[in-house]
Amino acid sequence: EGWLLFYHGVSGTCNGYVYSIGGAILDIDNPSIVKYRCENFLLTPEEWYEERGFVPNVCFPCATIHDPESGKIAIYYGCADSYVGLAFTKFDEIVAYMKWLTISKNTAWSQQAIQKKAEDRIEGPAMSGSFLSDGDSV
Repeated sequence: EGWLLFYHGVSGTCNGYVYSIGGAILDIDNPSIVKYRCENFLLTPEEWYEERGFVPNVCFPCATIHDPESGKIAIYYGCADSYVGLAFTKFDEIVAYMKWLTISKNTAWSQQAIQKKAEDRIEGPAMSGSFLSDGDSV
């Protein structure tokens, strides 16, 4: 269907910038076309190692590994420009979540999703992170 992309975005707050991880699905034949882009961030700084460091309040995706058999995705990400974090999710869950909360308003499906979202509280994808210290292995 398309290319799954994890990227970082920056929000300005009264306490400075916050770098968070977002997600999008690009057209498989023409990646300059964004088919879906989640309206909210998938992972934003909340843990101490994401909030405190050389550059505070940073979650910056660096690499991903996908296991097609289990559907698991591992996302390695920079934390506060001082640490490396590792977050896990499932392919089907993250894709469905991005489609459900897409900011594209060009299709009837997206309009229905926006209306449904307004009616119901929608929870984020099952995504958990952990801190890697020296000597840890994956």
